[in-house]
Amino acid sequence: CPAMAAALALRRRGFLVGAGAGMAVGAAAAGLFYVLAPVLGMGAMLPAWFGLWVMLSAVMRALAVAPRSWSETLARGVIAGLLSGAAFYLVAGMWTGWDPSRINYVDHFARWAFAFAPGFLALQASRSAPV
Repeated sequence: CPAMAAALALRRRGFLVGAGAGMAVGAAAAGLFYVLAPVLGMGAMLPAWFGLWVMLSAVMRALAVAPRSWSETLARGVIAGLLSGAAFYLVAGMWTGWDPSRINYVDHFARWAFAFAPGFLALQASRSAPV
């Protein structure tokens, strides 16, 4: 989360401001998961995942990286959550038969990058100017 937010904020506010905001977003998303997990079990991942993307979109707005309305900020976060959630689902098999002693770190990193990339790109995409 710090790396993503730092990359998103780099153009306007700088690496450290973005990284700090990313730490707060990551902690809030994890906190949301742990608050909801006793009730929803692993289903708590869904609202936490969407919360993560909506909060990252709000960080971009707050840091003036992406001057958007609140409705567009929310929409971008939801779209990022949907796209990255679908990608995450495609690679979720990496936890089937999980054995930490035999982890392939390159494969694991590639799968996480694949899962996060669509959301990251959805937040970065710019609108075309009307013709």
